[in-house]
Amino acid sequence: MVGEDSPQLLWLSGAPGIGKTMISSFLVEELAQLAERSSQVTLAYYFCDDKDERRRTATAILRGLLLQLLRQRPILFKHLQTDFDISRDRLFTDFHALWRIFDSIVRDPEAGKVYCLIDALDECEKESRLIFLTGLTKIFYSQQSKNTDVKFIVTSRRENDIEESLSAACPAIRDLQVDSGRVNEDLSKFIDVKVDELSTKKRYQPKQKERIKRALTEKAGGTFLYVSLVVQDLAKTKIFSLVSQKLQELPSDLNKVYDRILSQIDADCEEIAKLVLRWVAVARRPLTVDELAMARALSKGEWGKNTMPPEDLLDELKDGFKCCEPLVYVDTNNDTVNLVHQSAKDYLLGTYLQGKGGVSQYHIVTDWTNLLILRTCWTYLSLEEFKQGTVVIERDVDHKLRESSSWDLYDHCFFRYASQEWQKHALAASPALATDYEFRKDNLDRLPTLRDTWLLGAAAEGQEVVVQRLLENGAELESKDRNSQTPLSRAAWGGHEAIVKLLLSRDDVAADSRDIWGQTPLSRAAGGGYEAIVKLLLSRDDIAADSRDEYDRIPLSRAAGGGHEAIVKLLLSRDDVAADSRDKFGWTPLSRAAGGRA
Repeated sequence: MVGEDSPQLLWLSGAPGIGKTMISSFLVEELAQLAERSSQVTLAYYFCDDKDERRRTATAILRGLLLQLLRQRPILFKHLQTDFDISRDRLFTDFHALWRIFDSIVRDPEAGKVYCLIDALDECEKESRLIFLTGLTKIFYSQQSKNTDVKFIVTSRRENDIEESLSAACPAIRDLQVDSGRVNEDLSKFIDVKVDELSTKKRYQPKQKERIKRALTEKAGGTFLYVSLVVQDLAKTKIFSLVSQKLQELPSDLNKVYDRILSQIDADCEEIAKLVLRWVAVARRPLTVDELAMARALSKGEWGKNTMPPEDLLDELKDGFKCCEPLVYVDTNNDTVNLVHQSAKDYLLGTYLQGKGGVSQYHIVTDWTNLLILRTCWTYLSLEEFKQGTVVIERDVDHKLRESSSWDLYDHCFFRYASQEWQKHALAASPALATDYEFRKDNLDRLPTLRDTWLLGAAAEGQEVVVQRLLENGAELESKDRNSQTPLSRAAWGGHEAIVKLLLSRDDVAADSRDIWGQTPLSRAAGGGYEAIVKLLLSRDDIAADSRDEYDRIPLSRAAGGGHEAIVKLLLSRDDVAADSRDKFGWTPLSRAAGGRA
């Protein structure tokens, strides 16, 4: 990888648990030593993590790489300065701007020879990683690639979208599958070390030790994780005679190993284990031991009062994760509870566990688990310490909903998670909410500002049934987000016809409300090309068909600039639309259409 004739892009692919992250860690150590020896070498790396929503997006990867490059080469800040002066903090959420900066940095001779490693790209969200892969492959198949002194190492499972994208980088790419004899040789060494440690601890005789090594070598299938889990299971075996029996019944693959772990959970721990696994698998980031204890206290009614649960109760609940070991473990660096591997999450959330007898009770239905987490967050934020949720979201005199400044409350266990993630779980729970869950007005009324924020989010996402249920149970139709957009405006902008129709059926809807840019639901729908929604809005008498936004653009101008012919015809058929109106820049609808200026 470091020679002059080495490929610019090395893709290491392989099955779950085969040791890709171990290889990545080794390569990072080797390249870090190379960078220490040579002032011309710069290393940046990123380990994607599906368990943490902050570490599974293309933007997060790019921010991580850029931060390391800039720390090592401060002179490269010149590539960032202009964009930062214009966009300030918004720059760090703009992938395309960050990629443009990254691309210019790696082409700068002052960056030296740049090595970038990205581990577990398959754990990056699919749509997000496609954006990243598109940018990455452009570096290598562009005419300028020969002038780019950058090398990438990417590890992942062999997903179709990753394979198709990276194939575009030929001939710069070298594709290696991590299942070769060399990896098996490393696995053999790994087995020797683990079994030697086990034998020393358990005082096994040489023959028994060799039987364990032989059995693991035959069954492991090139998977380091398999070996680790089986050795942990053997370590818990107290009776010597059972070791031989377990060796004869070794599972054939990782899923069977997980089956065995779950089947060994004591009956009186099953409910605890199910709850812990749901939270650990579906939470948007790893939870701390304390946060998981609070989730247990509130999820299962361990605490029914309207004040914070006492510390002694939480202390009693902190060790619940232990009934799921070794499927979960505690990361001692940050005291978070994690699944042992991405394959364990696939196992719990996939179809494999359905109809698998006793262990099928551990199968996780994602939308119902999101509903469980939402209910728990709602219960927590309803505690009297949080003032009906106004410490999270407050409402000003103009009905605008905005986030409150509540940093001083982050010391409360679980507040950070509940306040930051409740809405994402609410939107993800939509399928469950649309079926059997009964919305209760008294429950929703506990947190009115959160309820109305939820309404805005559901309207934007096109969740018709949720919008209807929220409105039936007291949500305020004219709530506004920080940009003064109402549920109707958000639904019209998103093209959600059924929700627009539902909202327009209400007598109290402000059909022609304006957001901070002066745009109405009609102008949003016209600009988006949503003909059916435009027709619905124009059927009302209280809609101004030629309303002007802050740029003096009318809906006709928005539709013409977007090339939406049917909507242009519809608007031109009306007597109250000025076909030749000019905006602040002097453009008419005709000139917008002719110039392709949206």
